[in-house]
Amino acid sequence: MIDININKFLVINKYNMKSNIVISIPHSGTYIPDNIRKQMRKDVVFSNQDWFLIKLYSFFKSMGVTAIVNNISRYVIDVNRNIAENGSNYSNTLVYDKNTWGNSLYDFKLGLDEINRRINEFYLPYHNELRGLLDEKLYYFPNVILFDLHSFAKFKNDNGADVIISNNNGMSANDTILNRLKYIFEKYDFSVAINDPVRGGYITRYYGSYNNINAIQIEIRYNRYIENREFFEEEIEKYNMEIFENAQYLLGKVFSEFLF
Repeated sequence: MIDININKFLVINKYNMKSNIVISIPHSGTYIPDNIRKQMRKDVVFSNQDWFLIKLYSFFKSMGVTAIVNNISRYVIDVNRNIAENGSNYSNTLVYDKNTWGNSLYDFKLGLDEINRRINEFYLPYHNELRGLLDEKLYYFPNVILFDLHSFAKFKNDNGADVIISNNNGMSANDTILNRLKYIFEKYDFSVAINDPVRGGYITRYYGSYNNINAIQIEIRYNRYIENREFFEEEIEKYNMEIFENAQYLLGKVFSEFLF
C-alpha cells in the first residue's frame, strides 16, 4: 500500500470477497494540489495529519483485506466531516481555514464556489467509492465491518491510552466486536480506551448507522509508532525505525488474529 499523490485515493483488493472487512484511511494523505497550495499562506504548517498510516498498515494488502486510502490532505478537504454541517471550527468543518494549532491557512475567506469545487472533486468521490465497496461486500456477506483508521498526538482530556477504539457509544457497531478487538489489542501489549475521549468521527457514525454495517474507529498514538516524544506544531518527515517496525509487527498480529 503506497501513497500515490497524483490520485485522489487508492483502493486495495477491491474485488476480493474472502473477507467482510473494509478499511478506510481518510487522513493519511499529504498531497495538496498546486492550485490549492498557491491559495494558502507560505508559512502554513500542516500539522496533525495521520502520518505514515499507509505504510504502517501495508500488511492489509497481503491479507487480502479491501482498503481505501485518501491521498489528498485533510487540509484540502476533510472527508471525515458531515457535508451537511460545514461548521466554523476544526471538529466540524469540511474545509479548514486554520490548522489544528489555530493558525490561519489563508489571508482571505474561501468562497462557496471553491468549497463546492473541492466537495465535488475530492469529497464526494471518496464517499462514493467507499459506499460502493461496502455495497459490494454486502452482496456477498450479511454484514460488513468497517474500520476507520486514524492516529493522534494528544487529545484534550487525554487518558494516555495507546489505542482508542470507538463505536459511538454502541451506536455504530456491536459491542461484542468492539470488546473482542480490545482484548486482542491488549493481548499484544497496547493499552486501550473505549469511546474516550473520542466516540468516532463522521465516517464511523454515518456508515455505522446502517443495520448491516458495523463501523469502528481506531486511533493509535504517535508515540506508539513514530517516536517516543512530545509532538508540537510540526510536519513529521521521519520515524524511529525500531518503534515503527515493532508497532507494525504487533498491529499485523492484532488484525491477523481478528480476521482469521
